[in-house]
Amino acid sequence: MTHTVTVIEHADGPKVVFECSAGADAKCRTYRDGEDSWDGPEVHHERCWIATWFDVTEYCSYTGDDAEEDADGYSIPPNAARTGEISTLWCEDYIEWHFLESADPETGEQR
Repeated sequence: MTHTVTVIEHADGPKVVFECSAGADAKCRTYRDGEDSWDGPEVHHERCWIATWFDVTEYCSYTGDDAEEDADGYSIPPNAARTGEISTLWCEDYIEWHFLESADPETGEQR
């Protein structure tokens, strides 16, 4: 697994933890830098570019089959605690993401 998300149930709503396990030379760690990032050269970074989007909930939208509109910043339904590999889609002003496989709702384990 390269990019995973853990959804943790919390009294204030689901909390999302993103993790990138890609190697230091992975494509997700090579991107443009700075204010003029669209024009600059791609350079290596310690941090995966996707992690930055998960830092700010309004820039990251959950689009799984069980997504709930306006449930929270991620559109994650209540009682959705799970961990799994994700797929992301860059949408210019935000990213969309979903789990690659469904998880058992009781255990959170991937099926």
